Amino acid sequence: GALLNRWLACHLSGLGGMFVAVVASFTLAGVSVSAEPIQRVTFEADIQPLLTRFGCNAGACHGKSRGQNGFALSLLGFDSDFDHAALVREGRGRRIQAESPANSLLLRKATAQMPHGGGKKLDPNGPYYKLIAEWIAAGAPRTPPDAPRIVKVEAEPAAHTLKPGESLKLKVVAIYSNGFRRDVTEGSAFQSNDTTVAAVAPEGLVKAGPLPGEAAVMARYMNHIAVTAISIPLAGTPAPDAYAVLDSGHPVDGHVRDKLRVLGFTPSAMAPETTWLRRAHLRIIGRLPTSAEVTAFLADKSPDKREKVIDKLLERPEYADFWANKWADLLRPNPYRAGIKATRSIDSWLREAFRANIPYDRFATELVTAQGTSWNNGAVVIFRDRPEPVEIASMVSQIFLGVRLDCAKCHNHPFENWTQEDYYRIAAVFARVKHAPKGALVSLATTGETAHPSTGKVLAPYGDAVADPRTDRRVGFAKWLTKPGNPYFARVEVNRIWYWLFGRGIVHPVDDFRSSNPPAVPELLDALALEFERSGYDRKHVVRLICSSRTYQRATATNKFNEGDEALFSRYPIRRLSAE
Repeated sequence: GALLNRWLACHLSGLGGMFVAVVASFTLAGVSVSAEPIQRVTFEADIQPLLTRFGCNAGACHGKSRGQNGFALSLLGFDSDFDHAALVREGRGRRIQAESPANSLLLRKATAQMPHGGGKKLDPNGPYYKLIAEWIAAGAPRTPPDAPRIVKVEAEPAAHTLKPGESLKLKVVAIYSNGFRRDVTEGSAFQSNDTTVAAVAPEGLVKAGPLPGEAAVMARYMNHIAVTAISIPLAGTPAPDAYAVLDSGHPVDGHVRDKLRVLGFTPSAMAPETTWLRRAHLRIIGRLPTSAEVTAFLADKSPDKREKVIDKLLERPEYADFWANKWADLLRPNPYRAGIKATRSIDSWLREAFRANIPYDRFATELVTAQGTSWNNGAVVIFRDRPEPVEIASMVSQIFLGVRLDCAKCHNHPFENWTQEDYYRIAAVFARVKHAPKGALVSLATTGETAHPSTGKVLAPYGDAVADPRTDRRVGFAKWLTKPGNPYFARVEVNRIWYWLFGRGIVHPVDDFRSSNPPAVPELLDALALEFERSGYDRKHVVRLICSSRTYQRATATNKFNEGDEALFSRYPIRRLSAE
């Protein structure tokens, strides 16, 4: 009866790795028989996540490009076919032995019964050892291709406040395409982006440190990522009027004030007028005010004198030169590849774009879709400088999407839900860009595709589809990129402007947007992005808005309730002058 029940459960479930609520009941020889739900162990659903959980497929171990000691796995398990073949078929089949699982190299090395550079990973008497042994004994089955697939994972709770020294056990739930929810905490890998604020143990136990602040704890399961936001407020009670200085009605100040209250940090006092004037000149036009400008500013008693200074600075010729130079650093034209004349050409194009204050969506579109010669269109130089589609894809994704996709050239992004296929789909956007023999002319071909390096599948270009296949694919990409509501475009640029004004981004580093690196003040970033869109992508409008806030006018000096704040802008960050 027990064997029959198990046989029935195995054949009626067929969902590979999930506990399936199947109960078959009938009468056999006068005896009532029911099939209780059991778990069928399969590779993708149960074994491959453990390889990530214990670091076997990490970059420092078997996940490196050439593997370790002849045994290679895909980084963080992004290629299931490769990993299954490496375990089952490579190494002359010695890595697993179905007839004697305990003698499998996989288990003997992981339990340190044989020399293993990675040390002991499994307890021979623990549940993970038994799970892997059961999978080996069953013939190392794959998860059926028609089984429900994972749509996403969720970390529970999504946000939590802890006191110093407190702990929290996280739970990770995988959600499948058929709506099934499965607790996958035991097979998940965890990582904190700030271990001084909150560290996390391999089993998902978060431990708050002694310092106030915020940390994002990432849970990874089968190339899906979820994040729990951990907050540790500062001990003590600020004075009731401690936040009054930010009660200005300004949209920037309100969001910063609300976030500071959550963590118990209080804002610093206002900076002296001469400090603000110096700061505004250095950050908007890149030079100090003259003594005459200082005297005139101090003599002006009008309530809007700071706004008038900002408006004048934005119309100064130095503004265009200073901010164009920042973008030259982003685009990085290399005179050794593109030539000196081409480098001067893109420099002139950038300066003219800032003098005319062309809207940012048009600015980005002209860069991404540029063609012609670098003699009459400086924007073309980015294609001369990066002639390969994968090169321009890396640059465009980092500058306009705020995502460092270079790593996805070889494998899925290790800290975000960007895949290798996404990377090559962006490269496909630029697959038909054609360079003349001398490199000065950039035009479009009518053919040219990009294939996935592992599967050989020809990939559709990223972005909006174009009606005519002969139309420039870059146009469809630019439309998708600059469309209001794009989750990256406006947010990345206002964050960059904030960084140039403060020395630290709301998302920091500025070109590393991912769920495991969340904004310090998410509501502020969203509000600035929406205002940017409403203004018609006017960058001067964003500079004016930020510099007129009291947040920008804070002193650099700390108080006893913000000494530990490095990211929430309770004070103006001290920063070095740039070389320029």
